[in-house]
Amino acid sequence: MTKHRPIWHYDNIVSSPASGSVLASFTVPNGYIGYIFGFSISLSDISGNQFYINWVSNGINKTLYLVASGPGTIFYESDNPLNEGLPADPNTIISITNINAGSGNYFAGLKISTELG
Repeated sequence: MTKHRPIWHYDNIVSSPASGSVLASFTVPNGYIGYIFGFSISLSDISGNQFYINWVSNGINKTLYLVASGPGTIFYESDNPLNEGLPADPNTIISITNINAGSGNYFAGLKISTELG
């Protein structure tokens, strides 16, 4: 089985994101499954915000809920995938989305690994 080393994937800074805005995303290649080994969200919004990490596993939508109480960075990294046992399906998107509208600048990233599925 071919496994790829986890790599960080960042998207551009988003200013004043609307509710449901995608802050970072990765599309799992055809024939592979995706694992999430970390995430990072930086924000300048003083009111804080809420986020989802989204993916599809075995055709079922999965989410991980995150809360930021104010400005700063939420960072998580592990040797074990957050979605262990529930890998993202081929040709689906793993993403971080903003739940409620924000008024500051947001920057997010995902640490992803893929393997032949």
